[in-house]
Amino acid sequence: MPTVVKEEKWEINVIDGDVTSIEPLSVAADLTAYATPLVTFNEYLVPVGVSLVFTAEDTFELYLTHDTPGEADDDDPVDVVVLDSSRQNMRTLVQQLKYVNCQFVSNGSTYHPKEDKCHLDIAPGEQVIVREGERIQVRANVGAQTIDGSASYFRLTCKRIRHTLF
Repeated sequence: MPTVVKEEKWEINVIDGDVTSIEPLSVAADLTAYATPLVTFNEYLVPVGVSLVFTAEDTFELYLTHDTPGEADDDDPVDVVVLDSSRQNMRTLVQQLKYVNCQFVSNGSTYHPKEDKCHLDIAPGEQVIVREGERIQVRANVGAQTIDGSASYFRLTCKRIRHTLF
């Protein structure tokens, strides 16, 4: 009997138990900052038995804070990448862009998405499949500030495929 595949709309965000906030982290403290100015502040590990499918219709939104405290500057660069399970190869879901282009709007305790959403950098008709054990990293650079990953919020839409045994 073939394996049944269950596909559903899915949203990855910081509330998800598989998202890890990495902090406190500043570009100055990160030894890899010399190779890339973007540092990881949230990471999603794709669970066993699950694959994620991303298309051009999927969106990314972010509310980014730092230690001043305060929200990141509009010009701060951000991106979203996928690392394979060996952490040796990287693919891009969202090319580096300014924070203002993917920014959630906050009024204190709630987040409101902007009307004009940031779509993933995937060609129409194409898809990116992220398999179990791979990692999705949300990265940014807020200059001399320290990113506050636990007070930041992101939302990444996709389709989730759960592979069943029977």
